[in-house]
Amino acid sequence: MSGTGATPLDGADLLLADLDGVIYKGSDAVPHAVESITRAAASMRVGYVTNNASRTDASVAEHLNRLGLTVEPSDVVTSPQAAVTLLAGLVPAGSIVLAVGGEGLRSEERRGGKEC
Repeated sequence: MSGTGATPLDGADLLLADLDGVIYKGSDAVPHAVESITRAAASMRVGYVTNNASRTDASVAEHLNRLGLTVEPSDVVTSPQAAVTLLAGLVPAGSIVLAVGGEGLRSEERRGGKEC
């Protein structure tokens, strides 16, 4: 890519961005992250992924919006969402599941049709 003007985004239809340490550190944006993601979002879909199990997709989207991005909860994939999706294929319907975790996990478990 050196000298060609090409970028890692050339030819991509989707950008998946990790959050903590990539887009923000704590409550503050990483320098240039918001501007770079906003520029990419003008030409492709952007998804946000996090392994922080304590937060819901809605709370993550709210945080990103406060930083200056335009994000819907449906743009965010959390580790509890991935876990519930995986478990739904492994655990028989009607099983009792004990979820030990924060609101992010409990919220996804409820969405998956199970009560915490």
